[in-house]
Amino acid sequence: MTSKVGFWAAVGLVASLSLFAQSEILAGQVGIAPVRIYLDEATRTAVVEISNPGELPIGMQADAMSWHQDNDGQNQYEPTTEILAFPPIFTIQPGQSQLVRIGLMTPQPAELEKAYRLYFTELPPPVSEAQGTALRMRLRVGIPVFSAPLSPQQFDLRLVESQIDDDRLRVSLHNPGNTHIRVADVYANELADATRSRSARYILPGASQDFLLDLPEDVPISTVQAVTNQLGVTSYEVDLDAPAMPVDAELASR
Repeated sequence: MTSKVGFWAAVGLVASLSLFAQSEILAGQVGIAPVRIYLDEATRTAVVEISNPGELPIGMQADAMSWHQDNDGQNQYEPTTEILAFPPIFTIQPGQSQLVRIGLMTPQPAELEKAYRLYFTELPPPVSEAQGTALRMRLRVGIPVFSAPLSPQQFDLRLVESQIDDDRLRVSLHNPGNTHIRVADVYANELADATRSRSARYILPGASQDFLLDLPEDVPISTVQAVTNQLGVTSYEVDLDAPAMPVDAELASR
């Protein structure tokens, strides 16, 4: 179920203004494929390929984090041993690639899908005379890892609240299913170009996410559309005078 689509990413660590003003910043790149990993009872391992298209060796470290979302929809991460990456530390020579094997260590699936983030962080390079005092930006790239639930996957997404918030429409989408939903886009009245949220994100089982939409000019809002990977385009009728739908507290706390 893993995709072989690669992507290029360069994420810099924050530098102070004084250091930034006095130093040349050297940015590196790595290629990673796949961009998402799906594991289950039958497929408990996967392989990630990391390539170095640059001209210098890159040292990397792999760290696994458990991933859940709190009542406000904020992502929370904690170190975990439920998935392991091997090798955890490695060096990629210029123009070469490194295969990292990912293994699911839990004895059996849970009732709900479990989510993780696997982070690859560039290690500090050795200081050389050629680099001098230049600041090299270190990379940190995270990819999601999902472990399928014990029961068949149940994909569901519901609109639980909609209201005007500072001249924008705020809609809250809740996932009551047992598997994540990836929302690629949200817009109103089928006006994707005029009202889209421009905010792709994941909604984990039992969690909710708020999306802010631009309001169409002089047009009352009647529907909201959510573009998802699992359910396609789902449409919801909007009643700005209706109270928010209650969310199952036990499910939302998982």
